[in-house]
Amino acid sequence: MELQATTTYALQILLYLHQHKGALHSAARIANHIGWSDPLVTKIADRLREKGLIQATRGRLGGYKLGKSTHEISVYDIFSCFEGERQLSGISLAGLVSDAPMARLYRVETMEKKVHMIPVDEIILIQPSSQHGILELHRENELLEFRGRISRVVVNVPELFRSHMSVVVNINHITDIDVEKREIELTNGQLVPIAKQKIPVLSRLMATATEGRAGVNVR
Repeated sequence: MELQATTTYALQILLYLHQHKGALHSAARIANHIGWSDPLVTKIADRLREKGLIQATRGRLGGYKLGKSTHEISVYDIFSCFEGERQLSGISLAGLVSDAPMARLYRVETMEKKVHMIPVDEIILIQPSSQHGILELHRENELLEFRGRISRVVVNVPELFRSHMSVVVNINHITDIDVEKREIELTNGQLVPIAKQKIPVLSRLMATATEGRAGVNVR
């Protein structure tokens, strides 16, 4: 899925407000959660407010909340705000947020300035490329390169675990943990390092994440 940056920002704001219903949320709170600047959130949110997709209350205790239920907000409504008229009517925002895998999207802007919204479940591994300041996102049969820092990758994404100073893995894609060699094997066959002090933490996470799911060895 490739979208303009403003559209992906709008989707993330709407998803945030859906996931945190029942209260007003300031631009600063949304910005802190998503990792943007306050002015950018305000600019996008005000555009959504103009279209009636969210409501805004001014003042010290003010903030934003959804203006409609997710069943009433269509993808067409969102796209028409930022990308012009597109034939996307009939698909509601509820279709994006009702199922957890679809609701959890990871935004990547590649070196070609194309924005991808990647389902978190499809991310296998993120690690530095051979170029300074560039990261590689590995998914099944695809590799995407983007600018970023490993320290920022795992923010608000519990499935992603920093196993080493330069490696982030999706715990749901781990098939084997070799404690002696300090290696992790992933579903795509790659072997990546794990720091000694990270092994107990990962083992506890895996015990919870793989409950009822076979196929992960810790040895």
